[in-house]
Amino acid sequence: MEKDVGAYLVDAETGEITGELNEGDRLKIIRSESIEHLRREELKFNKGKSFVKLYDEVIPYLVDYLNGTELKFILSMAQHVSYKDCVLRRTNNNLSDPISAAEFCEINGFSYNTGKKVFNSFKKKGILAYVETGTILKDYKGNIDKIYLVNPYIYFRGHEINETVKTVFDKSGWKEKIIDSK
Repeated sequence: MEKDVGAYLVDAETGEITGELNEGDRLKIIRSESIEHLRREELKFNKGKSFVKLYDEVIPYLVDYLNGTELKFILSMAQHVSYKDCVLRRTNNNLSDPISAAEFCEINGFSYNTGKKVFNSFKKKGILAYVETGTILKDYKGNIDKIYLVNPYIYFRGHEINETVKTVFDKSGWKEKIIDSK
């Protein structure tokens, strides 16, 4: 099926057709002066600094569902969320080891008893998932790997997310907070 050509793009010097616009196409002309102006106005804001993507839509729910201590925890966790896999780590670098609840509390100045309660509350509220896996490696430093995953429907680091992590939280209810707000 052929498309209806609405207009042609023609080289002004040669008369050669260099492109076409079909019905329904949109064309936006940005003049070179505008591009230069935009380049001058661009600000390399906090270049090289790490950040997390927090969804606007979930903020009111976090404020409603979490108490003050839990809000402090979820904000503190943001600096430990690693790229793509949402694992809580000592640093936000994917090469860093996963962090335990006890280590998290120690690093961030929380008591372990409070931390245990908050981590359990977050698991029940679909904010965190806890994963354990064993190993058959004899020289491995421990028998069980224990990791916490943060719900990417609340926040995550980077532009892409691991599909498995997304699937873990698909039925947590937080995805609907984002979708239903549209």
